[in-house]
Order: sequence, then structure tokens, then C-alpha cells
Amino acid sequence: YSSRRNDIKFYSIERNRLGLLLMFYKWPTLILLLPIGIVFEMGMLLFALQGGWFGTKLRTYGYWLRPSSWRLWLGKRARIQRLRKISDRQLLHGTVNSVIFNEKSVNHPLLRYVGNPLLAAYGTLIKFIILW
Repeated sequence: YSSRRNDIKFYSIERNRLGLLLMFYKWPTLILLLPIGIVFEMGMLLFALQGGWFGTKLRTYGYWLRPSSWRLWLGKRARIQRLRKISDRQLLHGTVNSVIFNEKSVNHPLLRYVGNPLLAAYGTLIKFIILW
């Protein structure tokens, strides 16, 4: 066990989570997902602060502030968008509109009674709006 490996894993997961959104969804979908994405990011910052990964989370933002990172991911995006066979509506069909943590320390009432209902309502609305 190495805490350094966990930092690397957390960094990679966070960096790639944002990268995958950028690569696979069309721009109008990304714009519609932006408000809930900002709320989610604020929650992730709190989770990182509580979990001791706040510095690592900030490093992921540093990664996304570099023009070279954007060139890399936008290049990947262009290739994926050319090869796409399914719509954003189909991509979103299987998504879950809640955050579920197995750890009791993270399963906070604010997440359970405010965050998840908000996410569920927003996710349902987005799935209804997106026809592309």
C-alpha cells in the first residue's frame, strides 16, 4: 500500500473523468451539463478536502489550465466525434442520476437529501431536452 499511488490514481481518475466528457459529448450537451458539473465539482472539492486529496484535485485543475492538455484532448475529441455512431441521447440513456458512495463517512445527509434529488431532477430534465 502506498498513499502516493492513491494520489496518482485519484489524479488520473479526475483528469480522465473531465477528459471523457469533453471527448464524447457534443458541445450543446456539454453546455447543458455545465451547471450541474459546476455543482458536482464543488462537491468533489469538499470530498477531496475531507479525504486529504485537495492538493491532488487542484493539480487536476492545473492540468486543464495548460494549453497542451487542451490540444491533446481536443485532438482526441475530433477523432472520436468523426467516428461516432450513436447520439448523445443514447449515450445518456444508461447514466445514473445519483452519487452513491459505499463509505459511510462520505454518505452525508446533504448529499443524500439535497445533492442526489437535485442531480436526479437535473438528469431527468437533460435526458428529456437532449434530442441529438
